[in-house]
Amino acid sequence: MKTERLSRSSPKRALSFTVNSVMAMLLIHLAGCATPASERTNTGMADWMDGGKPTLQANRFSTGPDTDMDHFVGEVNDQLFIGVAVEDPNSSDGEARTVAVYLCDSRGVSKWLFEDVTGKRTTLDAGNTTVELALSNQRVTGTVSMADNSPQSFSARLASGEAGLYRVAYRQGGIDFSIDWIILADGRMRGPLDGKGNDVYPPPRRN
Repeated sequence: MKTERLSRSSPKRALSFTVNSVMAMLLIHLAGCATPASERTNTGMADWMDGGKPTLQANRFSTGPDTDMDHFVGEVNDQLFIGVAVEDPNSSDGEARTVAVYLCDSRGVSKWLFEDVTGKRTTLDAGNTTVELALSNQRVTGTVSMADNSPQSFSARLASGEAGLYRVAYRQGGIDFSIDWIILADGRMRGPLDGKGNDVYPPPRRN
């Protein structure tokens, strides 16, 4: 059964992004999101500035503030990256745990899938996207199928150092927004910002 859960930021680990192309796009995004063009101002932008340089703190993704999760990151193809967060990595095979999958190509794909699993294999479905996973301690392997495309295989390694899944959550104009990134071990990343105000909303709370 597919399940969805509100994801939160974990205080256990954070990564600070400083001035780069991602930050420039973030400032454009914040200036325009959720506000009509005729009402846009620079109010609140100082909250994202430090000594004249734009900065933000991205927290390591987790499904809860005290939830231990292993992250696995890899490439589906040259453009599409995958991040997998596995809850309670030391739980036994018969114990349910949440698996969260994020797919992003920094273009038109920015998608989350969630599933509660009890074994080492699972299939996640959301809309026209299907992800089949095989879990192990050091690696997650499987396939990704999107729309009418053939399944593409991937291998995601256990993340260490600054690699992993990260989220910035903020509120503007009474609306909650979140921005997510996949960061590989070599520093390459994928995120949804394109400078045009495209957003990733937090997944809906599970009933």
